[in-house]
Amino acid sequence: MFNNYFWKYFSFFQKVIGSHLYLFVFVSIGVGLLDSFALALFVPLLSSVSGSASMTGDSLGNLKFLTDFISNLGFSMNLETVLIFIVILFLIKGIFKFFQRKYFTYIRFIFLTKVRNGLLDNLETLSYPGFLKVDAGRIQNVMVGESGKLFSAMTSFFFTLQSFVLLSTYVVLAFVADWKFAILVAVGGGLSNVLYQYLFMVTGRISKSISQKGNDYNGYLIQAINHFKYLKVTGKL
Repeated sequence: MFNNYFWKYFSFFQKVIGSHLYLFVFVSIGVGLLDSFALALFVPLLSSVSGSASMTGDSLGNLKFLTDFISNLGFSMNLETVLIFIVILFLIKGIFKFFQRKYFTYIRFIFLTKVRNGLLDNLETLSYPGFLKVDAGRIQNVMVGESGKLFSAMTSFFFTLQSFVLLSTYVVLAFVADWKFAILVAVGGGLSNVLYQYLFMVTGRISKSISQKGNDYNGYLIQAINHFKYLKVTGKL
């Protein structure tokens, strides 16, 4: 069920903002890799401080290529070198993160502009007989209330997508480092998904109910404003 929800929303947002979605995923992968590499370098650092191992990177398993890369650059593997490379990786990650947040702000602007302009265009092309068949409260609620909720939904989806990409990056590197431990964690995550399937189902049902109540509220509000004099005089407000 999670996959159904995820790909449904992914397809919708991709239709609205196009290739910007894929570039955002690419930048998120870069952030995840830099963060993972920096965290991985803490392993030989802590092992050396505790005296349990040297800084040759043997404690990294298949991620030993990180320390090999540093050694191939001509640097000796010591406390200062590892700390410097950790700081450099986190700085580069910070630059990627800044670009990601700035780019996301640009994507939100594109999304909101396209959605609201599209709604206005649809309202302009709506025929008068068609307008009479549609509840005015629903039109107003969709134009104002639901479009704002859709904007919030996009924000939540992109943060979820970012977390999903980071998680995928961590899982891949975990398999590279120690596949047995990675399988154990993956099984635990799969079991927790059973709970989230129920939450997704309940959330979807409640969201539809909230939207309908918003339509009804705006409909009554418009009627009250349009017929305020009559309702006030008759005491029916």
